[in-house]
Amino acid sequence: MFEYIKNKMKAGDLTVVMYLVFGVLTTLVDWVAYRVLRLSGLGYMFSNVAAWAAAVIFAFVTNKFMVFNSKSVDRLVIIKEFISFVGARVFSLLLQLAGIELMIGYANINEYIAKAVMTVVVVVCNYVFSKLFIFKDK
Repeated sequence: MFEYIKNKMKAGDLTVVMYLVFGVLTTLVDWVAYRVLRLSGLGYMFSNVAAWAAAVIFAFVTNKFMVFNSKSVDRLVIIKEFISFVGARVFSLLLQLAGIELMIGYANINEYIAKAVMTVVVVVCNYVFSKLFIFKDK
């Protein structure tokens, strides 16, 4: 993976690096929101969905303008990108929820370990969706 990133940087393609940087920030938004909601007494599934929503909004803005450089400000393009982005994120959310439920509910794994494992899976899925389908070069 590190060799792949290094080669991309040499080629002047910082997309992967920027995705990783903003991915870490998006993950922080997700985890901080999740922790705050859990501390307030809400259940882990509701907390996960609400934290996800906050992270998706943050991720859309940063991915559109800073990672994949989709500069269009045309309202219809933004709506199309947002709908595609949210649709892909809904898919990865469902994947995350299923994985968390299996790990917590059936394998009795700690909820934070389960969330961490599924976060890695989701990050990879989201990059592929964004790069190949949502913010693809025209």
